[in-house]
Amino acid sequence: MTKDRWMIAAIVTALVLGTIPLWVSAAPPAQEQNLLTNGDFNGAFKSGVATGWAPWHEDSGDVCSANKEPWDFACKPGWNQEMDVNNHGLVRSGYAQQVGVQYRPWHAGVMQTVNVTPGTPVRFSIWAYARASNDNVPAPSYGGYPPHMRVGIDPEGQGLWNAGGIVWSGEVNAMDGWVQLSVEATAGSSGRVTVFTSAKYRGAIPLKHMDTWWDDAVLV
Repeated sequence: MTKDRWMIAAIVTALVLGTIPLWVSAAPPAQEQNLLTNGDFNGAFKSGVATGWAPWHEDSGDVCSANKEPWDFACKPGWNQEMDVNNHGLVRSGYAQQVGVQYRPWHAGVMQTVNVTPGTPVRFSIWAYARASNDNVPAPSYGGYPPHMRVGIDPEGQGLWNAGGIVWSGEVNAMDGWVQLSVEATAGSSGRVTVFTSAKYRGAIPLKHMDTWWDDAVLV
């Protein structure tokens, strides 16, 4: 038997007997890095907004002071750190970002701008929870109050909720339970992108509770 044939025979024997070293196995794929600061919302909060995030809202101006029919306007809500001390399921882990206001229609969310290499495909995902009722939790939501939740990415990172070119996901109107929203885009030439959460309660008689919660955000 030639030397080459001997080596081939030895390799075949090792494969059959399972003696090939473990380092020959393929390495597991690298885990994608979350580009967001405080994506789990478990860091500090300032004025009700999680560190690393900024609030945004649509403002219909003087009509908010009147606050009367036909309710087709949007006012400034509140932003709060949700701790869920009574264990009603309003957080997924640690804390969550709450957005809402009593007896006022609103359209708002939170946003964050991060640096991304131009031309990079990115995906933004976050979990959301919505509730609309005059009753306190754990009473279920009323029907007919869709929260119009969606998420967006501005490929140019302008940091404006109404900027042109934002790529928005489809709307999700699930109530009283956590649901994941996602959207994909390609980073533009600016070298940064802005991600947005958005919910909109307007056009219906305002209730005592018209709230959303956001948790476990990831940008990869």
